[in-house]
Amino acid sequence: MAMPSARGLFHKAIVQSGSLLEIGEPARGQRLAEAVLKALELGPSDLAKLAEVPPADLVKAGEAARKAMPKPGPNTVNLHWQPTVDGVAIPAQGWSNGAPALSAHVPLLVGSTLNEYSPSQGNPGLEDAGEDQARAMAKVAGAPDGAWDAFRAAHPQARPVEILSRLVSGRFRAPAVVQAQQKAARGAAAAWLYRFDYNPASVLDGRVRAFHCAELAYCFDNVDRCLNATGGTAEARTLAARMADAWIAFARTGDPNHKGLPRWPPVGAGATPNMLFDATCRVVDDPDAKERAALTA
Repeated sequence: MAMPSARGLFHKAIVQSGSLLEIGEPARGQRLAEAVLKALELGPSDLAKLAEVPPADLVKAGEAARKAMPKPGPNTVNLHWQPTVDGVAIPAQGWSNGAPALSAHVPLLVGSTLNEYSPSQGNPGLEDAGEDQARAMAKVAGAPDGAWDAFRAAHPQARPVEILSRLVSGRFRAPAVVQAQQKAARGAAAAWLYRFDYNPASVLDGRVRAFHCAELAYCFDNVDRCLNATGGTAEARTLAARMADAWIAFARTGDPNHKGLPRWPPVGAGATPNMLFDATCRVVDDPDAKERAALTA
C-alpha cells in the first residue's frame, strides 16, 4: 500500500494478522546481513559463495543472526526477514506516521485472532499452569510490568494459560487496531476492523482456540478441508459462510456488510467497532482497549 509500483494493481486491501506499522530500515538490514555472513565465516567480498552454501547451513546461519538482533517490543511482530525501505521500491515507511497517501482511496479490512499465540496446542500440560508459571512465561515473552494484572482484571475467570495467550497475542492485535484507526483518520476510504474469536470445542478438548491463521479456513469457506483445526461441525460451517460472504462483499464493494451479519460500522472518529467472529457474531466497540493500553504503559 506504500509502493508506487503497485499503485492501480489492487482496489481493496485485507490485512489478516499482519499489520506491520514499521518495516525494515537499511541499517538494520545491513546488520542482519553482516551477522549472516559472520556466522558462515564469509566476508562482504564473498557474496558469490552464498550460492554454494548448503540450505541447512544457510538456515542455521540465519537463525543465529536473528537471535543476535535486538528483541522486539511487546507490540511488535518479531520479523527480521522482511521488506526494507530502499528509497526505490519502498521509498519510505508507509504506516509509521499515519496511513499512506499513495493508497488513500483503497478500502481496508483488517484484524487478528484472539489467540495468535496458543501455547497449549502442543503442550496440554499448560492448560493446568499456575498463575506464577504463566506470568513468568509472559515476562520472558517481553510483556511489560503491569500488563498481566490488567489482563487478569479484564478476565477474572480466565485460566492462566488463556491470559498468557491473549497477552502475548497483543503484539498482533495492537497494530491491527492502530492501522484501522490510521486508515479511518485519512478520511478517503473506509476501514473495517475484526477479531476472530472462535474456538471449536470439539478440537483438542477445546484448547485449539483462535490461533494464528485459524480464520483462513473460515473466510475461504474451507472448514471441511481443515477438520483437525475446525472440527467440521454445523456451527463451524455456519460461521464460515458468514465470514466468506463478508470477504466476498468487501472484495466486490469495499463494504463487508451482508444480511447474515449484524450491522458492522466502519472505524470512525471516536469509535472503533469490531466484528467479533464467533459462534454468535457480534459488534463491540473497542473490546480490549484497557488491555492494549497496558501493553504500552
